[in-house]
Amino acid sequence: MNDSLRNMLVMIELELRRLRHDRTELYFRAAQPILWIVVYGPVMSSVRAIPTGGIPYTDFITPGVMIQSTTFVSIFFGLMMVWERDSGILKKLLVTPASRYATVIGRSMASGTRAIFQALMIVPVALLIGVRFVPNIGYFLLALLIIFLASGGFAAVSILVASFMKTRDRSISYNHAAVLCE
Repeated sequence: MNDSLRNMLVMIELELRRLRHDRTELYFRAAQPILWIVVYGPVMSSVRAIPTGGIPYTDFITPGVMIQSTTFVSIFFGLMMVWERDSGILKKLLVTPASRYATVIGRSMASGTRAIFQALMIVPVALLIGVRFVPNIGYFLLALLIIFLASGGFAAVSILVASFMKTRDRSISYNHAAVLCE
């Protein structure tokens, strides 16, 4: 196996270990989109002010809520790199034989992996409240691929921007601006 690919997979493994040992962040990150689907969706569907083409409003917003919430998390991956730089962890990572490109792409893929786990927490709740999905495994896998790529892309951009930031304060203000644009 190619060394770069192995290094990227190690970054994903690191993220999976983080998730296995501390699931609380994953649960808290999934709470907001679940509230949107469980509370906001039914309330807005009773208003009937937004045309959805005959689709129930909760069904209409669920895909958007899923992609928005998963990409929101990935925007902050650059901030995590700044914290790792400040704490010295990034120096230890950069002195390994792994290329910097493999590190960034691996971290981006790790963000995509985290996003998939978050989406897999949201889907059962959506099904429980009656959101109807097209019963096609191909569509479901394509949706997971889109979530993975979108989250990975946002994480890569966040890491790129964070690499130019010298302090956490600047990185935090960038991330807040990115969230406001979203």
